[in-house]
Amino acid sequence: MSTVLTQDYMIWFLAGLLLFILEFLVPGVIIMFFGIGAWCVVIVLLVFNLSFGIQLLIFLTTSIVSILLLRKKIMTRWFSKITEENPDEEFVGRQAEALEAFGLDKYGKVAFKGTSWDGECSEPVQPGDKLRIIRRDGLRLIVKPWERS
Repeated sequence: MSTVLTQDYMIWFLAGLLLFILEFLVPGVIIMFFGIGAWCVVIVLLVFNLSFGIQLLIFLTTSIVSILLLRKKIMTRWFSKITEENPDEEFVGRQAEALEAFGLDKYGKVAFKGTSWDGECSEPVQPGDKLRIIRRDGLRLIVKPWERS
């Protein structure tokens, strides 16, 4: 058992596994590509017996190539895209709820996605009213009463 854990391919496999686990803890979608590089070394070591220098070269090469070829594709597929032209896309047109009475020249609190936001409305609203988000201004949501169509 102890000889299996000291084999080069097992060390690279465990290093790759650790790198994949670290990817979940550290944002950025970079570390997983080094895990891919480590596992590429494992595949090569199962066929060939290579020196550590060559193993390290394969690791670095496959890691960098996988970053260059796959990162952009993975980022666009796994993560929702909020366009640079409209970073408020997540908010506009969505429904919020008034938590207190406000309107006209007074700000109030609204709930959106389980979070309390400052709200601004040109019309008076009462607690519990459904509101449509028009836009976001910093930490304030500009809203209007929800009209069913």
